[in-house]
Amino acid sequence: MIIFNNRDDVILVILLIIIVGLGGFLIFKNNFSAHESIKIDRQRELKREVVNKKRKNKATIEEIFVHIGGAVSNPGVYKVKEGARVYKLLKKAGGATKEANLNAINLAVLVRDGSKIIIPTKLKKNKTGADSNKININLADKTNLKKLKGIGPVTAQEIITYRQQHGRFNNIEELKKVSGIGNRTLAQIRSRVTY
Repeated sequence: MIIFNNRDDVILVILLIIIVGLGGFLIFKNNFSAHESIKIDRQRELKREVVNKKRKNKATIEEIFVHIGGAVSNPGVYKVKEGARVYKLLKKAGGATKEANLNAINLAVLVRDGSKIIIPTKLKKNKTGADSNKININLADKTNLKKLKGIGPVTAQEIITYRQQHGRFNNIEELKKVSGIGNRTLAQIRSRVTY
């Protein structure tokens, strides 16, 4: 144990302790501030990266070409962003005509590059009393699919489910891949459907 005899020695030791303590405090404070500054800079950098990624993702959205026809004001081929829906394409084509039957199609379906969308007209009876329009199996909702002979609510839902899982039908024969549709049912509906 150190014993101080002189009052000056005691004051000197106290001052030395204060100086060392103050110096330690300042060094700790500066290191802490520098650490906080690095942390804030890293957070800013991460935010910039997120913003840049969002901008890059927007720039990579592809444009696709889709043909629209039928009961539409300006039929033709249109360029739309990937992920567009039928209703946006219809709007781009000037909207539907008065004869359009918009209840016969699903306006919320995603359009695909190279596809053709036909906007059907309202059903009219011909001289024999038969409907002159076909039901588009790629666009029809459950209600319209059930109008086909041999297609009930379960099979109509199976068609919609198949379409959601595998995309658009490329031909009428592809309907046989749907649970509940065989050669007999396909023969009954073949003349009433389009794709």
